[in-house]
Formats: sequence, C-alpha cells, structure tokens
Amino acid sequence: MRIERGKQTDPEYLAVNPLGRVPALVTASHGTITEVPAVLSFIADAAPNRCLLTPAGTSEHYEALRWLAYLSSTVHPAFGRLWRADRFTTEAGCMSTVERAAAAQIASDFRHMDRVIAGKLFAVGMTISIADFYLFVFGRWGLRLTPGTREFPNLHRHTMTIAELDATRRAMTQQGITLEDRNRAPARKRFYRFVQYLTSQVKGLLPVGY
Repeated sequence: MRIERGKQTDPEYLAVNPLGRVPALVTASHGTITEVPAVLSFIADAAPNRCLLTPAGTSEHYEALRWLAYLSSTVHPAFGRLWRADRFTTEAGCMSTVERAAAAQIASDFRHMDRVIAGKLFAVGMTISIADFYLFVFGRWGLRLTPGTREFPNLHRHTMTIAELDATRRAMTQQGITLEDRNRAPARKRFYRFVQYLTSQVKGLLPVGY
C-alpha cells in the first residue's frame, strides 16, 4: 500500500494501523509491524546472512538498538517540529518559535552524532547495520539545513558513504528522489516508501511464512 500525504487517517489505512502512522509492515505470520525500529529489526531478522544486526549479547547489538531508539525518539520528532510546526501549536504566531527550537535541537543532535561516529566507518563500527539506514535519512534531510549535515564532517562522510551504495542508489531512483531533493513536503511519504522499497528488496530472502 502506498500512502499519499495526509491519507494516513483514511479508513483503508486505519484498518492496517489504527494509529494512522507510517510505516506499517503487514507480514504473513507476525501480524502488522509498526514503528521504524521494529520494522528495521524485522528486516534484519529476515535476512540473517546480511548481518544487519549482530546477535544479542554483543556490544554492537545494543549499540545499534541505542541508535534506533535515539533516532526515533529524539531526532525524527525534531524534524517533525521543524517542518510541520502546525502540528505542535494551535497559535499561528507560535509556529516560528517551534521551528527555531526544533532547528536548535537538530543542530545539537547533529553535533552529538558527529562526535559519536568519529573514527567509525558506520554508526556501530566498521560494519553496516540497520542503524545506518535510519541515520542516512536524517543525514540526507540535513543537507537542506544551515547549519546542516555539511557542517559536521563525520556525519557528512557517513551520509555520502551510504548514498554511494548501489542499494541506496537503486532505492532513490525507484522512488524518484535525489540526494539533495529540496521539496520538503513529501518527506514523510517518501521515507515510508523508502522503507517499503527496502522491505521489497528483502522479501525474496524471507523464509517461508514471513
């Protein structure tokens, strides 16, 4: 199902996810999986040969989970406040205040992430993981901001590294987006479609019953 902007509250989609949020991944044996960390974890479990999430008990496993929690609970909501301030205040005169606070939060988060990935090829270390796919979304979005991704060399390097992967290029081409697409409005829809496309690429690797 492709969700157009603002259609998340249509009855058709609410039947899939009553919260009206994206992404939502419907599976044959695990029901409907919602929220990005859960969807990405499912993808990693569905393709164990890709080692996108190291086994439980390893430090890399918990570091990847930390990234997913941080990005979904802190960074992603900040972009929502920056680009959709109307959702966070009913006072038109307050929207600029919400946007300024969100921009400051994003700059602080980018500064923190830049320090954390210093000396690392990927978010968790020298091996790619599901955390890198989620982090790439915000590095790409940050290319539109000032200060943004370019002002943080480690984050910028990571963004460009993921952007140059063949899988990323195919996904962006399939979705009709570019690395520095400045059309802000479809961001959430395109993020959902990006995850949807990534899932479709993994589908052929799924064990029977997934």
